Formats: sequence, structure tokens, C-alpha cells
Amino acid sequence: MQVQPVRSYTPNFNGIGHRLVRMSKMSEATKNVKSAAQNVADRFSKEVEEKGSSWREIARNMFRD
Repeated sequence: MQVQPVRSYTPNFNGIGHRLVRMSKMSEATKNVKSAAQNVADRFSKEVEEKGSSWREIARNMFRD
């Protein structure tokens, strides 16, 4: 197998750059989703601690509104 010169790869860097930018934007979006899920989970556990009621009841109340 021959080793190709690095020169032939340089045109690809643009595509890779765009892909990296897109990936970083995606990770930003997933981060937001994760934090939202974390907020819900935190609220959930707080309610369980405060009221001591069953998680089913709390879930019913949370998703009613």
C-alpha cells in the first residue's frame, strides 16, 4: 500500500471543518436537552422528598399542566 502525499488531503479540511462546526452545534443542542431533562429530574426528586408521595402521583401531577 502506498502512502499518499499529504497534499491530496488538504481540500478535505474544509469539509471536515464544516462537519466539526456542525457537530459542536449538535453537542450544544444535546447539552440543552440534557439540562432540561436534568431540571425535570431535579424537580421530580425534590417533590418526592418534600411530599413523600408516590412517584406515580407526582408524575401524573407534573404532566397534567
